[in-house]
Amino acid sequence: MGTSACFWMSATSVAGIIFSVVQTTLLGKALRKLLKTEREQAISNYTTNAVLKQLEQKYKTVLEEHHVLRQTLNKANEQSLGCEKRRTDFLTHGPHELYAPLNGILGLSELLQRPHVENIRRLEFARLIYKRGNDLLYIVNNIIELSKIESRQIILLKSDGELAKLFDGIIKEQKDFIYYTSEAVSITFHEEDKSLTKRRIVADFTRLRQVLVALLRNAIQFTPAGSIVLGCRWQIREAKLLFYVSDTGIGIPEEEREIIFIPYNKVRGSVPGVNGGTGLGLAICKGIVECWGGEIWVDSIVDHGSIFYFTMPC
Repeated sequence: MGTSACFWMSATSVAGIIFSVVQTTLLGKALRKLLKTEREQAISNYTTNAVLKQLEQKYKTVLEEHHVLRQTLNKANEQSLGCEKRRTDFLTHGPHELYAPLNGILGLSELLQRPHVENIRRLEFARLIYKRGNDLLYIVNNIIELSKIESRQIILLKSDGELAKLFDGIIKEQKDFIYYTSEAVSITFHEEDKSLTKRRIVADFTRLRQVLVALLRNAIQFTPAGSIVLGCRWQIREAKLLFYVSDTGIGIPEEEREIIFIPYNKVRGSVPGVNGGTGLGLAICKGIVECWGGEIWVDSIVDHGSIFYFTMPC
């Protein structure tokens, strides 16, 4: 073989080697491209799965929130319907609550005009007129107050004063009221801390008096015979005053202790002639107490009595 033949064989070998290198390089590029594509696809799939899981979790959260909102809406709707029913009942039977004391006043006034009525009977009629007049005034004031609370028009006018003067005035007034209504009931003030009532505080004394009087009248109404106690004490940690009115009356069943603070609800008592009034007094107390940032609740034992508590930040 000549030189040309050897050269040709060398050239062929080199070409083969070059071809192999090129082929390997192209194959490597193809593999790298394929791996890159697969990696990008894997990352894309992972991202997609993560996004899908997040969307699924959000969907579950939205469903749960929707379920909670649906329950809240249904409960609010039930309360609204219940309140509307009680309002309708009050408008249906409420006039009787007004007519009863008014008719009593008119009838007794007519009897007083008769010339041959004995003096002892006149005194009795006068006491009944006083009671019926107070009942009528109380009902009218409650209707006005509840409308202010429901329309959020209640305004607190705070001033500086002493609790002692407030309690003295309330006790004297309620003793006079008891004298004309129920002589079998006594009312007292329990002073746990003598320095407390002499201390000056800043509060809406008009509204505070309104709540206390309402609770005392409520206690008198459901205590045919026994005792009623008004008291207060400091809650130092909470920086609040705790007021309470206790009685030895008929008590309140456990299932009715929450609804008595809802407007137009009444407690059907076992005292003859007493059926819970108009169902406005305690609702008004709750609205006023919550307006100044306090709480109101009741503890009670049927046939043994009740204690109404409420707090006032100071």
